[in-house]
Amino acid sequence: MVSVPDGKDSGLFVKMSYSVQKSDSASGPWVGALLRFCWQGVRSHIAEAANTAGYSDLSRAHLALFRYPTLDSSRPSQLAAEAHLSKQAVNDLLRDLECSGYVRREVDPNDRRSRLIRLTPKGRRLETVLRTAAKEADQFIQAQLGPEKFTVLRANLMQIADLWKTPPQIPGQVRTTSKSGASRKHQRPKIRPT
Repeated sequence: MVSVPDGKDSGLFVKMSYSVQKSDSASGPWVGALLRFCWQGVRSHIAEAANTAGYSDLSRAHLALFRYPTLDSSRPSQLAAEAHLSKQAVNDLLRDLECSGYVRREVDPNDRRSRLIRLTPKGRRLETVLRTAAKEADQFIQAQLGPEKFTVLRANLMQIADLWKTPPQIPGQVRTTSKSGASRKHQRPKIRPT
């Protein structure tokens, strides 16, 4: 049985009210669910760190906009696509952050129709708190797994993340761009249970 974080403080992370039963890969939980459990644990720790640092005026939805590498200089439409949220939802959250003094939106000098998100000094301080909490989560996981297993885990996650950098335009196909800028399609490798 594997515990995952939830809301009841027990040190660096909070314990979740459910657990993951170890099972074979044919009956689940599958990789997506396991990644979600881990992500929820890290996200809970980050939210608790923000709250402890005095940023209790923000919800987890607001905090989720502060993402790697930075919120600064992103466009709201880009952020909406990355977060899988509607543009309206992202703009509502950004409006809240703007009213609270964390961000400002300004005209993009390269495209006057677009806006860029800029962190204010208050927003930069919050970003520092969130990055510190994310680093603590890494250190916690490394302490639990040991340095060698953590290095392998991180390398594997980097490789998996790289597989999904370009979302498919058509199910089963990935659109890539060559060095010349020409777009071409190729088949995404089919994933089959072993």
